[in-house]
Amino acid sequence: MTAVFGDLEAAFRKLCDSVDPKVRVVYKDVSYESLSDPKFMKALGAVLKSKGQEDIQSELFPSMMQ
Repeated sequence: MTAVFGDLEAAFRKLCDSVDPKVRVVYKDVSYESLSDPKFMKALGAVLKSKGQEDIQSELFPSMMQ
C-alpha cells in the first residue's frame, strides 16, 4: 500500500503544489414553501440572470419552472 501511495504522491505533487482546492458551504435555509412560491422563484431567476447563471434555475428546479 505504501508503494501505491508513494507513486500517487510523486505523480500529483506538482498539481497539489499549484492548486489549492477549497470547498465552501453556505447554508441558505430555503424551504420547500419558498421554492414553491412563484414570487420567490421569479426573484431567484432575476438574481441568477444578473450573475449570468440563469440556466442553473431550470436545471435545479425543472418541475417548478413555468
